[in-house]
Amino acid sequence: PSGVAGLYESAPVGNVRLLHITDTHAQLKPVYFREPSVNIGLGDALGQLPHLVGEALLEFTGIDPRG
Repeated sequence: PSGVAGLYESAPVGNVRLLHITDTHAQLKPVYFREPSVNIGLGDALGQLPHLVGEALLEFTGIDPRG
């Protein structure tokens, strides 16, 4: 097979088949926003958005941590 159908054309050996892909510039599952555990703002940015995370972010924006 040619094209996409031929990308994974390899003979199986035992119960294992490996496919090695590098540098896909994407992820196989969607990644939703994950708040960083640390984001340090330097100089005038210290303690300002977007350099606040966790409790400091919630307090600065007035968001209730319980939802």
